[in-house]
Amino acid sequence: MSSGNRAVPVVLQNGSIRFAPVEKSRLIYEHFTKILHDVKLLHSIPHDAQLQMLPLTDHAFRAKIKDIVVPFEVWPKRFVQILASHSDYPTRDHPTKSATRPDFKSARLYLRLVRQSIDVLTPVHADVWFRVLFGMLPVNARF
Repeated sequence: MSSGNRAVPVVLQNGSIRFAPVEKSRLIYEHFTKILHDVKLLHSIPHDAQLQMLPLTDHAFRAKIKDIVVPFEVWPKRFVQILASHSDYPTRDHPTKSATRPDFKSARLYLRLVRQSIDVLTPVHADVWFRVLFGMLPVNARF
């Protein structure tokens, strides 16, 4: 089974489809847990203390989330997960790279616009144009 993302495997357990744990996610969780315990020990915070009630300390670990500068202690869980993920980085140039799209980000934006544009075509035409874009036509294609 596949979710369309190599980094997120899907498994079938007890008749239901679930996402399998991401590789190394346990190590990341244990690492963050160790950091939390070390910080609590350093500041003599009881293990069962409510962290939301503690005063925020002044430090450089801040991020802009929804146009608001937020300290590390109150970052949303999803934001921390994104920082901890280990996605693949591109190892070569994007197939649609050109003078007008010199970097990976602009090529990805162009590809998103192409996908939106080919939605109005019939499925066969959309598939052909998408393959032309990436140079993936069959060997004997006569275009």
